[in-house]
Amino acid sequence: MAMAERSEWHHHDQDDASQVDERVRVAEEQRVQAEGRCFAAERRRLDAERRLEQVEALLEEALQAGTRMRGLVGELSELASTLRRALEAGPAAPTEDTVAAEHRTEMVDALASAVERLRARVDEVKSVEPEPEAAESGSGDAVGEPVSAQPAQVPARPSHKHSMSAVRRWRNKRKQRQSA
Repeated sequence: MAMAERSEWHHHDQDDASQVDERVRVAEEQRVQAEGRCFAAERRRLDAERRLEQVEALLEEALQAGTRMRGLVGELSELASTLRRALEAGPAAPTEDTVAAEHRTEMVDALASAVERLRARVDEVKSVEPEPEAAESGSGDAVGEPVSAQPAQVPARPSHKHSMSAVRRWRNKRKQRQSA
């Protein structure tokens, strides 16, 4: 009987060992799966941080563009008030009537072309981010130089990465993804 009992215990120990082995294998699979989920969650977190940084940069650019727009609106208001004063002012002396009329005509033409250039700059800011030097510099016309009746033409920018704002590049990429 002792031999049968010993054989039964040995068989029982083998069953327990195989169950333990199975539990260890299952636990190891679960650990590997949990590590995979952790890595995926970390990857998603890093992607979200990168996207957040991009959005913050875009927001900063938009705020800077708004500041430039307010500056342009201020310039336009000053030009409009100067133009109104020039139109309201009558001739300085009756003997200088023709000279004053010519001066007013030149002033009106110069101011009108300046307003057109500023409007073109505002449109440019709306569509493409302008260069900082263009927003700060003057028109470049000297006071005594005649001004043409046609508004200044804004040269077309090449489609190079550095000539577009980050927002424009982002929108172009989005359009390319949508069309593909």
